[in-house]
Amino acid sequence: MPNFAYIAQSNSKIAIVDVDTHVVVSTIVIGFNTNWIALTPDVKMAYLANQMNSTVAVLDLTSEMIVEVIYLGITDNQSNQPKQIIVHPTNGLAYVANTSGTISIIDTAVQTLLSTVKVASTLSVMVLSPDTNYLYIDTGPEVAVFSTIMNTVIDTILLPSPLQAGDLALTPDGSLVFAASPGTIPTPDNRVVFLSTITRAAIATVTVGTRPVKVDVNSLGTQVYVVNQDSHNVSVIDIASNTVVITIPISGTLAAVQALTPDGSRDYVSSPSLGRLIAIDTTTSSPSDVFIGGAPTRLAVTSDGSKLLATVAGTFIAVINTQTNTLITQIGLDASATFITLAPQISPVQQRVQTTGIIMNMEDDVCMAKSVSVNVLNESYLNNAIIEIIGFAIPSTAGPKITIAHYLYLLPPNTADMKKVTVLDAGAYEIQIKVSTLYLEDVVLSLNGLDSEGNVIPEQKELQADLTVIRGLSYSP
Repeated sequence: MPNFAYIAQSNSKIAIVDVDTHVVVSTIVIGFNTNWIALTPDVKMAYLANQMNSTVAVLDLTSEMIVEVIYLGITDNQSNQPKQIIVHPTNGLAYVANTSGTISIIDTAVQTLLSTVKVASTLSVMVLSPDTNYLYIDTGPEVAVFSTIMNTVIDTILLPSPLQAGDLALTPDGSLVFAASPGTIPTPDNRVVFLSTITRAAIATVTVGTRPVKVDVNSLGTQVYVVNQDSHNVSVIDIASNTVVITIPISGTLAAVQALTPDGSRDYVSSPSLGRLIAIDTTTSSPSDVFIGGAPTRLAVTSDGSKLLATVAGTFIAVINTQTNTLITQIGLDASATFITLAPQISPVQQRVQTTGIIMNMEDDVCMAKSVSVNVLNESYLNNAIIEIIGFAIPSTAGPKITIAHYLYLLPPNTADMKKVTVLDAGAYEIQIKVSTLYLEDVVLSLNGLDSEGNVIPEQKELQADLTVIRGLSYSP
């Protein structure tokens, strides 16, 4: 699938940029300034929000023509002006959040308005759950739970009074929603609310910096990153303990803009007052300036995590190398950019999960491992690989496996890496490894059980051929 970025411009056009070659391959005249672009999973159609006319235009990306304009109508004497669109990956529907507090549902097979559902008097942000069965919608004092199976609101989650939700973020497993409460400019707030999607209730409130305007969760689901606009800092919340573990000061004002790399190693935020991008190393929590020639207004990270694209208050987009945090190039546009989205890279990227199976950790000095080294070699000279490793202790009695290690990281081309899983107290263990890359044969795996002195235990040595492939792309806990 082509690695393209789709960019809305302020001159009623959409620019299509090849992310690999950094070239504008097409510019499409659409006749209005769109505030949102949503792509179908096969990237054959784009749904464009036209807030001024209360319509959604359907753009055929093959012919580069508008093939349908869908009028969203009026509800309770308010025009249904679209502000956000989510195309469901499997059910053939597009969900449009409107400023009138409604959700418009579009049938993407016939390009018609299927129904309009009243959610609240107003709404701000909606996010799709990882299992795609729910939309969580910010309505201010509540977060509405919208079923994409029943296509209606089935519940609401109340925030502690007088908090009002702003931005929303979900954990990768969908069990928690995080709602930032920014307050208003005259009376700013400073809290993030933890909402359980299981009990559908608020379970914790965490005090952060002043006026939290953007909230994101790392891909491991262990930390929340919060952009605090008025206090000029980023709060990092540990999800397990519901506490702020560090506050990272940023010089200059902060925008409601943030992007995390897939491996969670970098967090990018924008400082408009200083006209720069700021990269935060999430291991050291240290920020550094990335000079790109303008203040970022929107950010998008490629699926392999190697590049960050930033729209700016100018007629170009910046492409940044996320490994070095340096500007690769500026791609010229014929007008300023107002929105950016990337084509989903489901293919040709390949994924595979492999397991050691259950390994008995013999309780004697010869065969008992203290740890296991998981060795990964990326033999490709061109392509990154995303590696995820999870270790399980197998209980001696009936019961679920216990997670004892979890790593997620990006492995650059022609690079080797080793992660260690401690199995000292495990009578039996299992290690599963997920590899995502362009060519799976480029990534070579091996595992070695190690004794207390770091020597390899022959009975606990697993090569690539010894590992078993798990069907599907998910872990099997």
